[in-house]
Amino acid sequence: MKLSDVLAKEHIIINLYGMNKFEVLEKMVKVTKSSAKVVDEVDLLEKVITREKIKSTGIGGGIGIPHAQTLA
Repeated sequence: MKLSDVLAKEHIIINLYGMNKFEVLEKMVKVTKSSAKVVDEVDLLEKVITREKIKSTGIGGGIGIPHAQTLA
């Protein structure tokens, strides 16, 4: 699977700011609610935060690709 298979242009956020990492993650998850692949926004946010606590999904230069595995 390629990243381009799951990442749509409308889900890319430029110049996203927040008071902390978790506020930024919450804003990012809200953008995904328009995706048919996101069934439960709250569950996704919880899983993304849990995943981020294990290891950062930041790739450098202010770029991150938060992700998590869900049942849906």
